[in-house]
Amino acid sequence: MLVDGELDAVFSARELSCFVNRAPNVGLMFPNYREVEKEYYKRSGMFPIMHLIGIRRALAEQYPWLPATIYKAFCQAKKIAINEMKEMAATKVTLPWPEASVQDAIQLMGEDFWRYGVAENARDIETLARYSFEQGLATRQLSAGEIFHPSVFEISKV
Repeated sequence: MLVDGELDAVFSARELSCFVNRAPNVGLMFPNYREVEKEYYKRSGMFPIMHLIGIRRALAEQYPWLPATIYKAFCQAKKIAINEMKEMAATKVTLPWPEASVQDAIQLMGEDFWRYGVAENARDIETLARYSFEQGLATRQLSAGEIFHPSVFEISKV
């Protein structure tokens, strides 16, 4: 659809097939996207939230401990993954300079460069809710309290 002109733009974390196939009418808005994203982070302190876990309201009401338990499990998994990323004796990726990439992220964004949790992402969530309202995607500006189950506000990090 992008190649055919049916879409003006696509927001994606992954390279699209039309980039691989070098479609002549498709290009990056920011060819130097890494520098642009780093500069945005330096200015705003925000890095776009990559994923969000949704739990049906009925499940959360039936099992009020579920949101916190899932959150804690993901925090533990993240801790394991980041520790493995930092382990350079047997790297998990076959890229050149993985240690430098990890250290660059830590230097720019701190040890917790993939923040989990409502409190940890409050500014990002507020901004996203405001953008959604301002751009007509939401009929009113939602608060974090309306978006997330009450139990996630009481969670302490693992």
